[in-house]
Amino acid sequence: MKKSFFSVITLLSMTTLYAQYPEIVAGGALSMCASFDGYTAADLSTGNNIPYQVRGKTAFTAGVNGGKALFSGKNGATIVYECKNNLDFDKPGTLMVWFKAAENWHTNPPPFIIFWGLGGGPKGYLGLRISRYPVKDCPCRRNLELWIYHADPKRKPATLTLQPPTESKLCQGWHLVALAWSGDQVFMSYDGTPFRAYKLDQPITNADYKHFTHFSLGFQDSSFLLDDFRIYGKKLSDDELLKIWHQGIKKGGN
Repeated sequence: MKKSFFSVITLLSMTTLYAQYPEIVAGGALSMCASFDGYTAADLSTGNNIPYQVRGKTAFTAGVNGGKALFSGKNGATIVYECKNNLDFDKPGTLMVWFKAAENWHTNPPPFIIFWGLGGGPKGYLGLRISRYPVKDCPCRRNLELWIYHADPKRKPATLTLQPPTESKLCQGWHLVALAWSGDQVFMSYDGTPFRAYKLDQPITNADYKHFTHFSLGFQDSSFLLDDFRIYGKKLSDDELLKIWHQGIKKGGN
């Protein structure tokens, strides 16, 4: 595990948070956590915690769990981390990130919002995002999407969709999106709702995206905040997911 002196200090500072809120650790399965509390290095990582690249301007503001959050998109940053030892599709896992609008999306709807992405082009792509359609609608009325493209032409591409919760006010306050995988299924959740399962023709594996060594958080075409990005080395249960949602809301997520 590669650690800088700085990351060791930040990890120690998070120990109290983990002790107070054991649901964050999810039985010791938490393998990567980037809190963005004034820095871009991951607080906890089973791989390299230092970003491979930071694109754009790095700036922070009030976050979901009482700390800071990262400005992403326009006038913000895209953070790129290494996949090795941080992201593993050969075993069940979960990734999640909190987000919040940084401008009025009702009057100025962004073209789309990319939270997390891996790869691109003919060698494959995997990305979690808000749909661009309907173009004139606010993102609170658009679906969450998972784009799956493979380098192997025999593998079918897929765009999986999940409607936002009807009670959710996505243009206001903090919100949580989560992606999980296990065997030949992937799962998505919005704001702590139970995972919706999607069956694939084959499991997603590391070999499917062997050409790519990094994944990215955020995208330049929107204006939003990101906070508490996490990867778990297991598929979280619906109960664990709901506890994480409630913990964030309790700490000031909305």
